[in-house]
Amino acid sequence: MSASAAVGDSSPYSGVEKLVIAFDIGTYSTAVSVAHLEPGVVPKSRTVGAWPSSEKELKIRSAAYYDKDLNPKAYAAEVYDDFIQIQAKEEGWHLVEFFKLLLHPSTMSATISSPSNSTNSNAEPVARLSLPSLPAGLDIVAVYTDFTSYLWLHTQSWYEENIPNGRGVWNKLAPQAAIVFATPDGWTDQQQAAIRTAFRQAGIMSPNDPDGSNSRLQFIHESEASVHWCLSNSNLSWLNVGTAFTILDAGGSTVDSSLYVVEAITPQLKLRNVKASDCVQTGGVFMTLEGRALISEQLHRGTRFRSQDYVDDLTSEFETKAKRKFGGGESKVMLKLGGMADEEPASGVLKGKLILDGKEVEARCFADVAEQIVACARRQTRCGDIKSKHVLLVGGVGESPYIKSKLRAAFADEGIEVVTGDEPTKKAVAEGAIIWFVKGLVVARAVRATFGAICLREWKRWEPEHRLREPIYQADNTISVNGCFDLLIEKDTVVTPAHFVSRPFHRTYRHPPTKMDLSTFQIELFAYHGDGPAGEWVKDPYGSLIPGFASVGTVFADLSPLLGSFRPTKRGDGLVFYHVDFDVGVGFGSQSLHAKILWKDVKKLVIAFDIGTYSTAVSVAHLEPGVVPKSRTVSAWPSSEKELKVRSAAYYDEDLNPKAFAAEVYDEFIEVQAKEEGWHLIEFFKLLLHPSTMSATISSPSNSNNANAEPVARLSLPSLPARLDIIAVYTDFIHYLYNNTQQWYEENIPNGRSVWNKLAPQAAIVFATPDGWTDQQQAGIRAAFRQAGILSHNDSEGSNSRLQFIHESEASVHWCLSNSNLSWLNAGTAFTILDAGGSTVDSSLYVVEAITPHLKLRNVKASDCVQTGGVFMTLEGRALISEQLRRGTRFRSQDYIDDLTSEFETKAKRKFGGGESKVMLKLGGMADEEPASGVLKGKLILDGKEVEARCFADVAEQIVACARRQTRCGDIKSKHVLLVGGVGESPYIKSKLRAAFADEGIEVVTGDEPTKKAVAEGAIIWFVKSVVVARAVRNTIGAGGVWPRIEILKVDIYNLDY
Repeated sequence: MSASAAVGDSSPYSGVEKLVIAFDIGTYSTAVSVAHLEPGVVPKSRTVGAWPSSEKELKIRSAAYYDKDLNPKAYAAEVYDDFIQIQAKEEGWHLVEFFKLLLHPSTMSATISSPSNSTNSNAEPVARLSLPSLPAGLDIVAVYTDFTSYLWLHTQSWYEENIPNGRGVWNKLAPQAAIVFATPDGWTDQQQAAIRTAFRQAGIMSPNDPDGSNSRLQFIHESEASVHWCLSNSNLSWLNVGTAFTILDAGGSTVDSSLYVVEAITPQLKLRNVKASDCVQTGGVFMTLEGRALISEQLHRGTRFRSQDYVDDLTSEFETKAKRKFGGGESKVMLKLGGMADEEPASGVLKGKLILDGKEVEARCFADVAEQIVACARRQTRCGDIKSKHVLLVGGVGESPYIKSKLRAAFADEGIEVVTGDEPTKKAVAEGAIIWFVKGLVVARAVRATFGAICLREWKRWEPEHRLREPIYQADNTISVNGCFDLLIEKDTVVTPAHFVSRPFHRTYRHPPTKMDLSTFQIELFAYHGDGPAGEWVKDPYGSLIPGFASVGTVFADLSPLLGSFRPTKRGDGLVFYHVDFDVGVGFGSQSLHAKILWKDVKKLVIAFDIGTYSTAVSVAHLEPGVVPKSRTVSAWPSSEKELKVRSAAYYDEDLNPKAFAAEVYDEFIEVQAKEEGWHLIEFFKLLLHPSTMSATISSPSNSNNANAEPVARLSLPSLPARLDIIAVYTDFIHYLYNNTQQWYEENIPNGRSVWNKLAPQAAIVFATPDGWTDQQQAGIRAAFRQAGILSHNDSEGSNSRLQFIHESEASVHWCLSNSNLSWLNAGTAFTILDAGGSTVDSSLYVVEAITPHLKLRNVKASDCVQTGGVFMTLEGRALISEQLRRGTRFRSQDYIDDLTSEFETKAKRKFGGGESKVMLKLGGMADEEPASGVLKGKLILDGKEVEARCFADVAEQIVACARRQTRCGDIKSKHVLLVGGVGESPYIKSKLRAAFADEGIEVVTGDEPTKKAVAEGAIIWFVKSVVVARAVRNTIGAGGVWPRIEILKVDIYNLDY
């Protein structure tokens, strides 16, 4: 089998309009991706990012509940909803998990099939490969039928709600949509036939739909899908003709590996799969099952915590936290069970934590799986004389620090680099399947004319043709002549959509150029349709076109953003001039010409920081000559693997030395040490830097008459310890972010270490701020970067500084428009960007001034910024929890308040949609009850109406008001509100915004993927390419972007008729 992929291709689609939907139903979790293929539009896959009971998750659990009559009652994240689980236990529902295992063919060998190495008679029996057992009368095809039907319906609702004009597109195209289903490499025609039957029974496909290549349903191996995703989301500078690499997809129940060789780079990347792929039955499910057995055994050594509820809860804790963080070598593994008073030494429960022996966890849960994964990879690193140079690791288990370390250790001596990817791989298979499908539609075409550009050449006095033309004297004292033909592509050349031709250009000036000097660069393009090859000249000495040539368009570029890139050069005769080099690239693979200015001046690293009140993200882009820039968000931090955002928090000891940052702060061992040693917890520190001009929208005390209520000082928080100032906190936190960004980049980007060492010392830095921040706050941040040693004290301020600032709302504009279908944009369209974050909500009103030849936006009024957001919801939730617990006596400790506040923040707040009669927060086991404080069966029950009134209503009201102020300006009226930011992912906030603007005909669009990285990546995009050409003045105007805008006339290059 061979695969052909055009990687990094940004060519528009030229086929028939089509919807493509890809399914990745894994043993443990599931993802669905969608692509709308439109003629003339660059295809983009979008992974469904919101599901019932699981807002903004790219993957959901592969699970379902069936009642006693075998009717499906709940799916995916719904299965693990607190209310659903109580109902399921009361009514005796059947839980169906890991059902993919039932479809695996017997030829797929199980690598872990022996019983647990335990002599404990109390241990819970774990039947590995006999699970799951389906209830009598329910077969595996019926489960797939129900599950695919659920996926399809909720993909539809997500698409209609989150994609502009989504309802119209779905209704028009979904009935004939192409479907791609990813399977393990070991599946056969028998398993494919079962899936095809499930899609027909679900009503997604007609019973008359043909099998084979003409079917709407196509199958792809998971490893091949992963190849396409990896190569479309990676820096490909390491790829050369002849390079061999291994793709290793380590998933829930199978590990697939394949060996590929690069056969060609241009005009299109071609890969050859050189040996049969490898598939073994091992993975994350088996780690979890061993973890469950180990937990059960240990709890059964005592009596208090041996119930099934504790086993289930601790298994979930192991799966979602401990398994993902375990790196090997830990002496202990700690799983949260309850409050500090919950202890039973016999079962290893101390201060509310179950303590497992780290060596036993490694031996029982990780070692065998790791050994099999390494072996699977090794079998695909050689084939005869072909040896792999890289192992590209994807899949859920591939994100395990333990697995990564074992793979790197195994291949270190062989010179094989293990690359884990530069962003979470949850969507790798589903989006890779989309990419595979789109690349399969690539059609090669023959160019119908010879194309080139008019250019200057060195003037040669002895050439007769040159003497007829007037010489042009350049700033560097060279002499040129105009009218020459620079060939780009010849007639009848066969090209694919990936075909791109670039030519070097440079500009020279005797004196440092001004912005005005750089605003008028242009290149005229010509087609030659005469017989034979084109000649040397486009125009004769008098400026007339030579017969056979015709002008087909002009490339216009504003090079002023490169103002800081001009370098002085001194010739031997003492002449000093200024010059900059760049490439102009022209694409010939689609129906129309398209052009780009390519980075030529120097290689550059750009690092963007989005330090929010609650969470933080960092993005990086490596700008290389001739390579389309791509931003990458740091996705692995200490104590937090594969998270795009980490908490904005730090611990300081009593001597004010920083001890832990971000996710480390919430590590169980760190928390215990912090309490024992009296460390200071610093959270929400961004509030301390907000100027007094930013009004607080929630500043009144909690509406409570309960004397036991915990006092919550909203805008006085956080209180810093004496002698610790806010700039010192930012200095330490930025230093931590920078160092861990370096480590992530070096480990996850091919050749990352050398790129970082070469470019990081002069990297451009972009820092995103609330729209309400002023020069004073920017000066504080600049001081922090200098004190952290990232910026030199001699670094200049202003537009020439390495550190640039951008408003969060403007960064969000760039991200939204770079990650959205822009078919709804027309000249004159007005839209509002609404960034609802942790402590501020920013909104801005934009008008589209032009669509072609390039997108231009105008910010028509000063942006709006109010101090409200998710932090205030959490603070009110904390106050409410504290009040209720203090009505009793058993659970009023600070530990329970902290734990339940975290539960409110990470789960209840994100799911709350309004109208719930009760909100349930997990506190402990089923035996934990205290009616006085509202604790029943291990859950704290809060009144839903009170939660809405106290935690959500005021914030929602202020967000709606902030948005409304930016929906009109004179006669200009917004048609869309683009909602981003953490609070923007709240179902409650979305529903209130949609209700508020429904009667005004304003569509609220929440984005088609999680917006965690919107500001950080938007800041990178702003730096690289500016589409905002005018801003409304607030106080000062920020610096412009550094990527030239470019215009080109649309020309049909296949049907030219002169």
